[in-house]
Amino acid sequence: MENKKEQEDIFASNKMIAEFMECNMDDEAVIVDSSAYAFDQLKYDFKWDWLMPVCNKIHKDYLYELKVGKTYICGLYDKVTKAILNYNIKATYVAVCHCIEWHNQHTKK
Repeated sequence: MENKKEQEDIFASNKMIAEFMECNMDDEAVIVDSSAYAFDQLKYDFKWDWLMPVCNKIHKDYLYELKVGKTYICGLYDKVTKAILNYNIKATYVAVCHCIEWHNQHTKK
């Protein structure tokens, strides 16, 4: 079981993923697939059916662009791919979070 700090990090990372996925949200809830969830109810960190659409978005929307001139993110996405192939959801989640963090730091909003 996670300690309070780990749980807060998971909540923050899940919120970051929801923002990346362009989910509708307010201060209290996020809409995912037509259902409302409190931030502490998001399941990206332990449900493949939540996490795989994120992997697909990274691959589909960003991988080509990233291969053109940003080698580092490709290395990060390789970690996503390896984690998926090893059926390791925790490693996939961590790699996805790193990709999104890198994306957020290097793109203009």
